[in-house]
Amino acid sequence: MKCEKCNEREATVLFKQTVNGETTTAHLCAECAAKMQSEAGFSAHFPFGGNLFGDLFGITSPAKSTAKKCEGCGATFADIRRAGKVCCPACYKSFAAELEPTIHSLYGKAVHVGRAPAGHRALRDRQNKLSNLKNELREAIAAERFEDAAALRDEIKALEKEEN
Repeated sequence: MKCEKCNEREATVLFKQTVNGETTTAHLCAECAAKMQSEAGFSAHFPFGGNLFGDLFGITSPAKSTAKKCEGCGATFADIRRAGKVCCPACYKSFAAELEPTIHSLYGKAVHVGRAPAGHRALRDRQNKLSNLKNELREAIAAERFEDAAALRDEIKALEKEEN
């Protein structure tokens, strides 16, 4: 069946619209359905930032055709949304801005703090503590709390001595 709007391409979307109790139905191709969506200002939001037509009917909007790709595997963010998972480790870097809100809403934080061997965990904890102490030292110096800064300096030196 041909698209009822352009009469050129194959119709792949059944578009139903109800206005003031009157329902109209149209058989549309993907491009015409996307145009109708943008003209009507219609959008339905789904997890991973999708929309009704793009996610359910596989319609590619013009913005998606020039979408950035992962340097590792060549996947687009649309591919990740469709699969529901990233394709390779490089995807996390390539799509950090897009993935961060979803990861944060699912896990509460975007930093992996999973299992690690005991020796590595202790080293990581010591490095985190050292980093926090150095930040506190900078803040104490900026606030001119020199006694606190001296105590923090001594604590930092003791931790650095343990590492060596």
